[in-house]
Amino acid sequence: MPGRLLLFLGMLIMISLGYFMLRSSSRVTPSVSETVSAPASPTNPDETVQPRPVSENATADVQPPVPTHRPTSVRIRAGQAIPEIFPHQAERDIIQALVSKYEVRQVPEIASYLSHKDATVREAARLGLMQLGYSEAVPYLKAALIKASDEEAEQLQADIEFLSLPTAEIR
Repeated sequence: MPGRLLLFLGMLIMISLGYFMLRSSSRVTPSVSETVSAPASPTNPDETVQPRPVSENATADVQPPVPTHRPTSVRIRAGQAIPEIFPHQAERDIIQALVSKYEVRQVPEIASYLSHKDATVREAARLGLMQLGYSEAVPYLKAALIKASDEEAEQLQADIEFLSLPTAEIR
C-alpha cells in the first residue's frame, strides 16, 4: 500500500512539474531593445510608419508578420480532387471505374496503368487487377515485373502466382 501511494505522489509531482515547465516555456518576454513596426494605414499605403519600442509587459502588442505574397486562386469543381493534395487522383478514379464493371475486356485498359510514372497509380492498377481476379492479367503483370522496383516486383510476383492458380469449381 505505501508503494502505491508513493508511486501516485511521484506521478502527481512529475505531471505538475511538466505542466509548469511547459507553461513557463510558452511565454515570450520581449526585450526592451526590440522594436515592432506598425502596419501602414489602409488609406495611404505609401505612408512610412516609424518603429516604436516594445514595452516590457506589453506582450499583447506583438503582432504576427503580415505575409508578403498572395496565394494564387485555384478553381476546383465539385467532386474534383484537389491536385496538390491528391496527385493523379483522376487516374485512380478511372481505374476504379473500370474495375467496378467486373468485365474481362477491361483488363488491358487497367493493365496499361501498370507502366504509369506515379507509384500510387501503378499500385491502384495492380490492386484493381487483383480485385477482378482474372488470369488474363498474368501476361500484363509479367511485363510490368521487368521494369518494377524491388518492392513492386515482390508484390507483382505474388500476384502472378495467385492469379496463375487453377480456378475452383463451385457445385
